[in-house]
Amino acid sequence: MIRRALPVAAALFFALAAAAQTRLYDRSLRDYPWLDGTNAAALRSTVTPDISYVELYTGASRGGFDRSWESDSPWEAGAEARTVKHLERFSMKGGFSFSQMSGPGMCGSMSLRPGYFPLDVLEFTPGKKTGQTYAFDGAVSVDLTEGLRIGASMDFTSANYAKRKDLRHTNYLLDMTATAGLTYTNPVGDLTLGASYIYRKTSESLVAEQVGTGASSYYAFLDKGLMYGKYEVWSGSGVHLDEAGVQGFPQREHFHGAGLQMSSGNSFYADIEYLYGFGEAGEKQTVWYRFPSHNVNVRAASLFGIGMRRVYLRGTYGWRYQTNAETVLEKVVSGGVTVTEELGSNRIFAREVSRGRLEVEVVRPGFEYIVAVGTESVAATASHMYPFVAESDWFTYEVSFAPAWYRGDWDFGGNLGFMCGSVSKDQLSLSAEDSGVLTAPFRLQDWYDMERDYLTAPKAEVSAFLRRNFSHGIYIQLDGSFLQALGGTFPDGTSRASALLKLGWTF
Repeated sequence: MIRRALPVAAALFFALAAAAQTRLYDRSLRDYPWLDGTNAAALRSTVTPDISYVELYTGASRGGFDRSWESDSPWEAGAEARTVKHLERFSMKGGFSFSQMSGPGMCGSMSLRPGYFPLDVLEFTPGKKTGQTYAFDGAVSVDLTEGLRIGASMDFTSANYAKRKDLRHTNYLLDMTATAGLTYTNPVGDLTLGASYIYRKTSESLVAEQVGTGASSYYAFLDKGLMYGKYEVWSGSGVHLDEAGVQGFPQREHFHGAGLQMSSGNSFYADIEYLYGFGEAGEKQTVWYRFPSHNVNVRAASLFGIGMRRVYLRGTYGWRYQTNAETVLEKVVSGGVTVTEELGSNRIFAREVSRGRLEVEVVRPGFEYIVAVGTESVAATASHMYPFVAESDWFTYEVSFAPAWYRGDWDFGGNLGFMCGSVSKDQLSLSAEDSGVLTAPFRLQDWYDMERDYLTAPKAEVSAFLRRNFSHGIYIQLDGSFLQALGGTFPDGTSRASALLKLGWTF
């Protein structure tokens, strides 16, 4: 409780102690990429002003061009407060946010983060879902000696999800990251070096139930990768939603890693971090799956001036390799007590994910714009039924142009983006021709096709915002976006519109 309360207290206190626009806060993160990294010790070395804001928002979307697990008409509302504060001996950064969502007609993935874990469970009865998300973060940086600083940070996110129509279920998610770091700045130069330790834990628990004893049998599907898996009545042993000795379908991951950072004044910054992750599905003696991973993230940024303009060049790259092994379990009675023994395991899935982004930002008085290019590639292999091996290679990319103007009390701008993708490989083959196995593994083909078509279809998105700044630090902002498919056939629609209203107070 103390660990949760400290970031909240810091965020609320400093939200009352300083004043700035949200765009000033965002600008500080872009001006000082150290603030976007994992080394909290660098917070003390930035020259950002004391900046804070508090904001309320509400919004909704309409349209059937969405992911298979999303609602056609969701609604969301929330609140957020963030700050950066420099004191005489130390500096702090903190934040708090809360959001509430509601969406009718939802089914498909039962997870709060579909696609994050290598396993997913799907259900097929449309119904209303509601959820809440709470997030807290805090960081502190302290001077030890001239040029040497230490720091620590904590990010905490908790979310819950509920569906009250059979097959009803509840989800609980936890995502926590803690870091500790130090930086050293050359007293006679502008070179800064840093190192940080990173620990992260993320978990999600899914509990399903059916009320009453109606004649209907609700089915569920356990996706073991590439939409191959087990389809059966939800209480069957193959999908693990109703197994003795285990509460629902729990998954979790623990990460340990380290990062290195360096900068040369405010003109150049670079960092690299590596995390080893170990994940499990199940609990206690009954662990059905284990999925270790290797994760690498690289960031770089450069700043230079051209006349009245400031030009920022930024690049990020992320790489993840993850495997998943299914265990072979047997229940044994020993001394009158039933225990579960693990006899071995078989690797059933592997995926390699690469993400990259490059952007150029130009800032001049009253006007700025960002041009960005992003890519993602996924190479996955599923082999949960010998001798069949399924392979799939995906590639998606996006380009965007985002200008913004600031005229007196008015801010306005937008974003124009184009997204597209392709599947270069999608095949099922035999690793042994003479195995004698004739029945291919089951695939939920319709749902796989829906996800593939959405990700690879050419589509364009146009968004805009308009903001009015009033006296006493009050502002109101309206955001809107429109997404349109430029190709393909989608039975639920080819467009989607969203709107978001924000009300903030800077004091």
